[in-house]
Amino acid sequence: MAIRRFSTSNLSGGKSSKLWDQETIPGVYESIVTYTAGTSDASNFTFSNIPQNYTHLQIRLIGRTLLNTGNTTDSLYVRFNSDSTNADYVIHNIYGNGSSVSANGATLNYYQYGLFPNGTTTAFGVGIIDILDYTNTNKNKVIQTLGVWDANGSGFVNLDSGLWLSTAAINTITLTANFNFIQYTQFALYGVK
Repeated sequence: MAIRRFSTSNLSGGKSSKLWDQETIPGVYESIVTYTAGTSDASNFTFSNIPQNYTHLQIRLIGRTLLNTGNTTDSLYVRFNSDSTNADYVIHNIYGNGSSVSANGATLNYYQYGLFPNGTTTAFGVGIIDILDYTNTNKNKVIQTLGVWDANGSGFVNLDSGLWLSTAAINTITLTANFNFIQYTQFALYGVK
């Protein structure tokens, strides 16, 4: 429902003032597809044949990976159009755990979404990955992400940004990690008008 006008007629006569001068636009984010890991763990998720009629894409995620006794975190790797060429992805990460903060940058053969919880914790991580201008063949693709997870006082917050050094329109996105995704891990792809 659009908010068009706020009336003060009950308060001081017949005056009215605009609260919002444009209508709310329904359906700015449209669900394309959602993947959920079943009872057997999933090694990757792939969004293929992505419609080319949106301006941007957004992936909303919740989940974690299998047990890794060495760390409480895993990395989530994102590849576009199956491109695994070395140095085609430029990333910048900043992350903190409540007591310290770190930052780094790199060129890799994947886009790295910071810190994803694994089986040494019971926490599920949540996050958003924005992929800007994914159909524009005149520019490289910009990616920005936000992720967080909490394990009753421990956990991480990460902010990431990056660049896929390709002008190709994105029609496939593959998400993998060092360890398989556990049951109920979910990735939802949205188109942004």
